[in-house]
Amino acid sequence: MAESRLLKLGTIFSRVNGLIRGGRMKFEDRPLWYDVYEAFPPKLPPVFDRAPVMKEINDIMYPEDIIRAEFFKRYTSPGVMNLVSPAGHTLSQRFVETYFEVAKDANVPRDQLFERTASRMQAQGTVLQSIAQLKEKSARIAEAANASAGASLSGRGMAGADERIQDFVPQSPLR
Repeated sequence: MAESRLLKLGTIFSRVNGLIRGGRMKFEDRPLWYDVYEAFPPKLPPVFDRAPVMKEINDIMYPEDIIRAEFFKRYTSPGVMNLVSPAGHTLSQRFVETYFEVAKDANVPRDQLFERTASRMQAQGTVLQSIAQLKEKSARIAEAANASAGASLSGRGMAGADERIQDFVPQSPLR
């Protein structure tokens, strides 16, 4: 009967500790957090009736967060990324690093940093596809698909449609 339990009495640690001492739970089956809690107990016990501490929470905003946000406003995601690969950073991280390299040059005005960074990355062979370019490609793919569908309905078949559509499909840099 779950309704009869008084969950407000004691902490989760004290209840698990009681289960272990009472033999209802094996010590080997203890939760992962048990040893950490035992080694580093909180200063104040986490009980339900303790008043919350009202503290002002500081905003954490780094310059690279602003750059990365602007990057994702202008450019599309490169697709699937392997985050555990030692091969390198994500595209946005490489953009931020390049941005700071360009920013070190004192001759670059602040309002042109983003464009210069994009130019430098494109010169290095990185494909940066803007959202406007993606919408344009999507429209051309839809147009090609509609034309192919109309051709197949008129009896001409889909010969060559795959080649026309492949011209519009972006190639992944991860291949």
